[in-house]
Amino acid sequence: MLYFSASSIKDFYKCPKSFSYRRTNKEAAILSDHMLLGTVIHNAIEENTEYEPMVKHALAEWDKLGGTYSETRKPPKSIKNLIKGYFEIEDRIKGTSDHMEMTKEHFFRFKYKDDIMLVGKIDLIANGRVYDWKTGARPPTRYDLHDLQFTTYWLAYRELFKTDPEGIHYGWLAGGRTYDVPMKDSLLRNLDLAIDRMAEICYNRDNEVRVLGYGCNSCLYRGICQLELEE
Repeated sequence: MLYFSASSIKDFYKCPKSFSYRRTNKEAAILSDHMLLGTVIHNAIEENTEYEPMVKHALAEWDKLGGTYSETRKPPKSIKNLIKGYFEIEDRIKGTSDHMEMTKEHFFRFKYKDDIMLVGKIDLIANGRVYDWKTGARPPTRYDLHDLQFTTYWLAYRELFKTDPEGIHYGWLAGGRTYDVPMKDSLLRNLDLAIDRMAEICYNRDNEVRVLGYGCNSCLYRGICQLELEE
């Protein structure tokens, strides 16, 4: 059985070797400050419901994880602004209905095909709508809104609730607003092809190829990969 998530699929198509490390040497990952910030903010949102405790949680976790993973120990000034943006979005979501049902961090795991499981978690489901929080400084481009991560969430929602979501939304925390994600059948077909091809290569054990170049700068596994290349 193969277990795929949206991030592992993207890792695979950037560099098959990165995906291989993700499966066999996950502890070797080196997080960038941006990745660490995303982790800290997501955890703070998951564990808290009010602004001050959320900020306190995020700062404490940065101090805890920063010494191990961060390129700099100093917490970014954007933490408070990102959390402020979250509450601006949450207030607008709550204002759309008198009877709001909200579920944070909805985990999913389902059989996509006979030998393939899709796994992951959705940041927020609110009254039939899917939201994913993003901590980037800039608003999304049209390409960001077509990220296959959102298509995976579409499939997960369909599996969980036996219907399509009312909408899928990119939550840009830095700007305190959301963007609608397109829901097109062509995106579902593209994801299906991507998963099939990925599974074929994995079963044939052809996923050891390194795609060396500019992508290495942001790769989580650049450290262990470089060490192996020097052997």
